[in-house]
Amino acid sequence: MLHVDDDREFLSRARDRLAAVAGIETVPEPEPSAATDRLDDGVDLLLCGQRVTDGDGRDLIGAVRETHPRLPIVVYAAERSPAVAADVLGSATDYTHKPREEAGFAALAARIGRAVDAATDDRDRLTALNEGGLALSAAGTPAAVHEATVEAARATVSCDRCVLYHERADVLEPVATDGTRLSEIDPRSVDEGAVGRCYRTETAVHADDASLTPGGEFVAVPVGQWGVLAVVVDGPDALSAFDRDLVTTLGAQAGAALDRVAREQTARTYRRGLVALHDATREFMDAGSVAAAATDAVEVAADLLDPPLCAVHRHDPEADRLNVLAQRGATESLAAAPRAPGEGAVGRAFERAEPVWVTADADSLDRVGGGRAADDEYGDERDDREHGDERDDREHGDEHDDGEHNDEHNNGAASDDGPTVVETPAGVVTAVAYPLGEHGVLTLYADEVDVLDDRDGTLGRVLAANTEAVLDRLVGERALRRREAQLERQNERLERFASLVSHDLRSPLEVARGNVELATLADQDPAERLDKALTALDRADELIDDMLTFARQGKHVTEVSPVGVERVARAAWPAARTETDTGASGELVCDTDCRVRADESRLRQLLENLFRNALEHNDETVSVGVHETADGFAVTDDGTGLPSLSPQELFDPGTTTSEAGTGFGLSIVREIADAHGWTVSVGESETGGARFEFVTDPTA
Repeated sequence: MLHVDDDREFLSRARDRLAAVAGIETVPEPEPSAATDRLDDGVDLLLCGQRVTDGDGRDLIGAVRETHPRLPIVVYAAERSPAVAADVLGSATDYTHKPREEAGFAALAARIGRAVDAATDDRDRLTALNEGGLALSAAGTPAAVHEATVEAARATVSCDRCVLYHERADVLEPVATDGTRLSEIDPRSVDEGAVGRCYRTETAVHADDASLTPGGEFVAVPVGQWGVLAVVVDGPDALSAFDRDLVTTLGAQAGAALDRVAREQTARTYRRGLVALHDATREFMDAGSVAAAATDAVEVAADLLDPPLCAVHRHDPEADRLNVLAQRGATESLAAAPRAPGEGAVGRAFERAEPVWVTADADSLDRVGGGRAADDEYGDERDDREHGDERDDREHGDEHDDGEHNDEHNNGAASDDGPTVVETPAGVVTAVAYPLGEHGVLTLYADEVDVLDDRDGTLGRVLAANTEAVLDRLVGERALRRREAQLERQNERLERFASLVSHDLRSPLEVARGNVELATLADQDPAERLDKALTALDRADELIDDMLTFARQGKHVTEVSPVGVERVARAAWPAARTETDTGASGELVCDTDCRVRADESRLRQLLENLFRNALEHNDETVSVGVHETADGFAVTDDGTGLPSLSPQELFDPGTTTSEAGTGFGLSIVREIADAHGWTVSVGESETGGARFEFVTDPTA
């Protein structure tokens, strides 16, 4: 013990008497200015007899408190004064009379012993708090943090029981306790009682609570953003300021531990998610079509991220519309809907070419934006919007400007501190949409607030990037296949054209040459021979026209637009009837309103050739129909049917069963279909006639 007093004789006497009555070892120091230099020499208590009403005494106690805040200080004076006591006890541990007799030294020794014991107990409790902090730092799960918190509370504070509450959906649920069974503790609303007030205000509450301990007291301290730690003592005035400080510190440590565990769990989950996403992506990278890739993407999103609903919208450039290509989780009350660019979450993400987080519920804007932003646009602001702001919003919700929320909802504008409020499909409360380049959008939907989290946002970006890469590959491969097919068709056309020129055109030319030569002979009728030569030349001219048409129609179509099949068919019908040499009659029946992307003039040529083919190969009135199919259209007739030829032979140039025909009609039909990237098949109609079916929109 360090004993400071300007009375040297008393210093010596006190050293002897305190050693005699209580075995207290005393280090005397007559100079207050030198006392602070001796505090680090294993001093357990400062006994101060200096006149504390003067400046030196107050300066000494103040200096000690700055460097040794927990060191007990006992002050004595020759005469006790209420004014002096008030001045001293603000910083000192105890204040008493200066001892004069043996009994006085015994009483002083007792006070010193109690002060040292209390200080030792305080150090022990600080040690217990530090050990509890170490246990919290080692806890790896929320449950482990909960248990470590109540154990540390019991070891640190002399309490009868303690309860740790965890907030879930505005209800403080007991998750750990020491001193009673957890089942005996009722949950508490965040809007009720001292525990609820502590959570709402994020400040410690020291109060009586009859429901916890009749006639007792407790202190409730916030546990970060997670809940409340309540420490209960049955007796009155049993919780000191030091006790409350210890519990407050423990609550802060527990909150920090829960924050750490949440971050670690998020990181572990994210790492596992990345591994799972990588494995799943390797599988759907081999998808053979856009539709299959979209289906695989929503399956991966559903299995990995587990949103209530996920969907892929594909952009239709013809209609400038984002149509639902694949979705999983759709119900009557929750389903994805088609969108235009710029409309809703899907349209905004596609138009902006960046992820968009939205909510349909303006009242939940702050809560969603504060804790669950999935877009970089809002991610930086998320850190500034802690749960305390959310609680303050709940507590002062009437102070919000409803008009501002309504304006955001009406305009679909981005909020400065949260996600955009836009129109979403029925049943959707929140959604995050990721663009897939020019292909479309991948969207995660939820029908509740706080279902989609940061992990969904981050992994969703990765999944969207992988999906876009798959779609790029598929579209690129499809374009390459088309180009290769075009080159192959072009080479085939050149070969066929050369064959036709060398074979089909040679025949009428040789006939004309022969008849001209015969016309010069004396025994031949020149007029008859020249007439036959002219007929052969007319035939050659007709072949040349058809060959040129055949060559031109086989060129790849580069400019297409949406065309109504019925309108073009009705325009082609009169021309086909006029050009028919047989005088055959027929009627056109159209029962389709489908539209195809085509070069209108070439589509008309295709239909004219099919109509002419039906009229020329049937002696009686024939009914020709144009019908819509699941993936294109078909042209049928009720005539005598097709000749006994294979489909390949039917479409070969020069193939004809008519003496007047050139055999190019159906060849030109196939060339026009190939030039559009369509496929054509031939078969029998329901009435026994011919049926030509065109697939104009194959599954990608």
